[in-house]
This record gives sequence, structure tokens and C-alpha cells, in this order.
Amino acid sequence: MVGIRVLLILGCVAAVAIAAALAPWEARLVCGNHSWIVDLGTHPIWDPPTAPDHDGFRRHFGDTNGFPPANGGCLIHSEYDPFSVGMLAILLSCPCFLFCGTLHRYLHRTHQDILLHCSLWIGLWTPIGLLCFCCLAWAGSIVGFVFLSMGSCCGLLLGLSTFQPGKAY
Repeated sequence: MVGIRVLLILGCVAAVAIAAALAPWEARLVCGNHSWIVDLGTHPIWDPPTAPDHDGFRRHFGDTNGFPPANGGCLIHSEYDPFSVGMLAILLSCPCFLFCGTLHRYLHRTHQDILLHCSLWIGLWTPIGLLCFCCLAWAGSIVGFVFLSMGSCCGLLLGLSTFQPGKAY
């Protein structure tokens, strides 16, 4: 049982590390109430990409109406989307939850472990939250994160409510 717990923890750490390594980055040129955004692709959180300078933004957007001059007092910064990183980490950890919970259920039928029992339920309900997000409200990363979190919370609550310490599966 300890080996399955260690496997679960290692799988979750690996999911977070992979999600952090695949963070989506964007650069923003902000002038007053207007901003221009350039997608910088995926880069690790610990190694951010270089943001383009003002000329790089001008080349990307061309000479559009209202594009500020180079000496317009604009601010350029790059940032990653933490909600996308969190969603990816949750999604990548789902197979680990399912695998470890199912493995525990079949190898240790005589007693239940609360962590591994709940991990099975979380692994089952998080994709249901993702499915609800895809079907009902494809509206942005914050909404997706809320639906994924609701699926995970439902799985946790169902796991806790069905856990019976002295009972076999």
C-alpha cells in the first residue's frame, strides 16, 4: 500500500512538472487602455521566453490604425497563464489517480485506504467536470478551471462519503 501511495505522489509531482514545463506564454504591449498581445508559445515557467521589443510588435501587427509610436511610453511584459497550467496539471494527474486507485482496489480488497480510495473517485469525477465544461460553457480558462475543480471536489466528497474504514471492497 505504501508503494502505491508513493507511486501516486510521484505521478502527481510529474504531472505538475510537465504542466509547468508546457506553460503557455504571451507578451503584452500596453499603452493606456489598449494592449496588443503576441503568443510566445509554450516554455517552462522557470525559463521564460524573451518578449519582443516595440519593433517586434510592429512587425507582428503591421501598421494598424492606432498602433502607438516607439516613444509612446508603452510597457512591454511577458507572462504565462496560471489557469492553463493548473488545468493541465489536474488533467495530467487524472490517469495517475485512476491507476493508483484501481490498483489499490484490486490488490488490497481486505481493507480500504482513504487516500487511494478518494484518488479513484477524483480520477473518475475530474473528467466528468471536463466534459461538463466542454458541453456547457466553453468560455475561457477560468471557467474550465472551475469545472475541473468542481469535478475534483465532487470526486473527493463522494470518496469520503463512501469510505468505510473497517469494511472490505
